[in-house]
Amino acid sequence: MGRPKLLLAMPAQEGGGGTLLEWLCSRLAPGFDELLICAPPEQVPERLRQHARPDLRAGLGPLAGIETALLASASSLVAVVATDMPWVGPDVLATLRSAVRGQEAAAACAAGQVEPLCAVYRTSVLARVQQRLDDGRLAARGLLDDLQVVLVEIDPDRLRSLNTPGDYERFRGSLG
Repeated sequence: MGRPKLLLAMPAQEGGGGTLLEWLCSRLAPGFDELLICAPPEQVPERLRQHARPDLRAGLGPLAGIETALLASASSLVAVVATDMPWVGPDVLATLRSAVRGQEAAAACAAGQVEPLCAVYRTSVLARVQQRLDDGRLAARGLLDDLQVVLVEIDPDRLRSLNTPGDYERFRGSLG
């Protein structure tokens, strides 16, 4: 894409302008008591910078972002959504939050594919996240193998990622 996905431009008619990150935050944050953005602060727009938490282990990928969120959260549950998954709406996160119940996590899945970056985790799983990072087992999907997880079937179209410029243009076109 040529730049961090969270900085992709959103025209004014598609959510007030600004960046993809700002659009996602305005859409998802109202359903939660706390907003944490696990990203380098210099990549976060000024108006959201107070919510930015740099990964404690920079360069280790999404699992390091999950670690940062679990450590920084004041809540016992942390909802995780990758910036490049803009079709995930507040309804999906509410469903995951309700589903976690007595489990350690609730993760979205579609057609047999589990999505660890669209999930709700209990902060009590932090030690296992840290152990995986310490051991060099960086795949976020592998974390779910270590946890008691309820899988929640979600429409596959809601879990699509923006991996190419074409994906980004299709997303913008889907907004009307």
